[in-house]
Amino acid sequence: MAKVMVFFGLFLLTSVVFGALTSFGLRDETPTLATATRQLHLIFGVEMLDAALVGAALVVVGRRRRWPPLGNFPPALLWVASVAGVFALVAVNGMYHDALRRYLSLEPTHDVIVAATGITPLVVIAYCLQPAIVEELFFRYLTLDTLRGVMPVHQAVFISSLMFGIAHIGVQLSVPMLILVGVPLGYARVMSGSMALPMLIHFLHNAIILVLE
Repeated sequence: MAKVMVFFGLFLLTSVVFGALTSFGLRDETPTLATATRQLHLIFGVEMLDAALVGAALVVVGRRRRWPPLGNFPPALLWVASVAGVFALVAVNGMYHDALRRYLSLEPTHDVIVAATGITPLVVIAYCLQPAIVEELFFRYLTLDTLRGVMPVHQAVFISSLMFGIAHIGVQLSVPMLILVGVPLGYARVMSGSMALPMLIHFLHNAIILVLE
């Protein structure tokens, strides 16, 4: 568990860097394509650093205990319900941010990188594919499976979700929502006994938000 926490601290550090990169130089409502592309490359670089950290964590922490699936849900039903639930998760996400903007009197925002570049292969990798693989390996494989060895499964899901949200401290206002998002991702892991389902849910959640953006 101590090894996991060390790598979690490094994850937090890269999140702060990520937050700086996504805000610095992007205040303009109409950024140039060159500026947005440069920022996208910087963000991609930070994500590759995250990937390297998780790769190192997989080696240092080692293989986790293989836990049996929680409950006796038919796999096909679990997968269909989980994929359908992504749309509900996206809706809740939208309502949370809308309410937050109204409460704090914030202007409606949009991702200026996507606005300038469109949905390119690099955008899909940076916004959808990399988080779905790298973040799930760390939070739903290394962290959640390690926590299950020292506490009940429901507590382990909550603590790993809390860590998942905090790890996105670079986007502070979204942290509470990301903690909530981490809960169904955690249960998808423990109920399916597989990493494939939470990775798919994570990818679809981010992809739908990207398309809506």
